[in-house]
Amino acid sequence: MAAAPSPIRMSEEPIQMPTACPPDCKAWHNPSVAASLLGVSRRTIYRLMADGEIQWRRRRWGRAITHEEIRRYQSERARIAE
Repeated sequence: MAAAPSPIRMSEEPIQMPTACPPDCKAWHNPSVAASLLGVSRRTIYRLMADGEIQWRRRRWGRAITHEEIRRYQSERARIAE
């Protein structure tokens, strides 16, 4: 019998994003990437999207969140934590 693969562990710390995105930054992220950038679960991202706390758009490949929106939410969350 083969041993079951060990689960992948995600970092507890959110990924540090650059503080300055160029003015022409057009990066779009799917909810999984947004979750890892913010250090939350994918389920939390979907809840934030449903509650209107994170703005998103439907793209050809599914739901998408701009890099700018992720940065905005991250700074808002940091301000509230202070």
